[in-house]
Amino acid sequence: MRGIRAAGDVSARLMIVHALNTAAEAFYLKHGFARLPGDAPTLALDLVKFAAVMADQTKDPV
Repeated sequence: MRGIRAAGDVSARLMIVHALNTAAEAFYLKHGFARLPGDAPTLALDLVKFAAVMADQTKDPV
């Protein structure tokens, strides 16, 4: 959630991470990150889409 707040402060759109091992890469992929082109296990997450998903999950059921 801090990442989403910070993204609004600096107009960021993506969170980019570098997975240290295959387990970390699997974790990021499971949570919506996408691989970026290249040999290194670098992944990105669209913060706008992530914020929308988080907002939907935190709403009270009607």
